[in-house]
Amino acid sequence: MRQRTSRIALAIAGVLAFAGTVGCSSGDTTPSQPTTTTAGGELHADRTKDWTRAEIRDKAAAVVRVRATSSREDRVWAEDLNPDTAIPATVTTVAVIDTYKGEAPSTLPIKQIGTSKATSEDFSPLLEVDKEYLLWVFPRSMWPGEAGEQTWAIAGGQGIYRLAVSADAVPRYVYAGPGTAPLGQELATADVESGAFLR
Repeated sequence: MRQRTSRIALAIAGVLAFAGTVGCSSGDTTPSQPTTTTAGGELHADRTKDWTRAEIRDKAAAVVRVRATSSREDRVWAEDLNPDTAIPATVTTVAVIDTYKGEAPSTLPIKQIGTSKATSEDFSPLLEVDKEYLLWVFPRSMWPGEAGEQTWAIAGGQGIYRLAVSADAVPRYVYAGPGTAPLGQELATADVESGAFLR
């Protein structure tokens, strides 16, 4: 068990660095050393930093407002494509409502580390079906020989705001990622719909 756990931990390090989900400064691609615990249904990985507004903007190929429509369990593969070191993941299909930066197809498969049975506070919460989000995303790189569809990832794990109604009954986009919110804890709906939040 210890040997397998060690392989999974190393796989998470490689997967995070390759997928770009661990925050790192420009020119620094070394992720923190993650560990994993499977008995409690948890995945653990230390983020190296919180992303800034500029860093998350530059990392994202597109900034989109979306509604999640469906989800399924999947895997994130390490370079060796070994099932024993694959990391549990979830792919959520989202319908794009608006695009504020870059270009994106009308639907996007967003891959996130973790499932409903294996979660971690170190990663962005899984997208919920029928919820609306503002996302900073980029196409995931794939290992040579990796099969399957092209999926997208959330920039730094922190490019995620969810539409919510606050106590004063006013809809706002509320930060839904780990760590410190790169654009503040809340974004006004009018600022999102007009694109002012990017300025």
